[in-house]
Amino acid sequence: MENVRVMNASTSYRLALGGQASARHAVRKTRAKMRALSAKTTSESVSASKQLPTVQEQRAAARDMVAYFKQKKYEEELLKNQKLGWVPKAEISNGRWVMFGLLVGMLTEYSTGVNFIDQ
Repeated sequence: MENVRVMNASTSYRLALGGQASARHAVRKTRAKMRALSAKTTSESVSASKQLPTVQEQRAAARDMVAYFKQKKYEEELLKNQKLGWVPKAEISNGRWVMFGLLVGMLTEYSTGVNFIDQ
């Protein structure tokens, strides 16, 4: 047992306890390897994120943006030229017709003397 103690304190401890200590040591080694791998992975992802996009990727992104804005412009034109439904042009037109009708009713009442409601 003295020869074992001379080698290393942790080695003698593992030899004395048998499988439990070697299992703990294996777990520690595995954790250390995992930390090293995660550090390597994060450094690789940082370097990968710093890479510039290729010309093909830039062209594809530009095409997508052009298509997106063409679609937006088309939708705006559709809304702008809408004829039916709740559109500002219809509301303005309806309001003008109502004002015209009220004006005609008041002028008729003034000229005939008949009440606006009784007309």
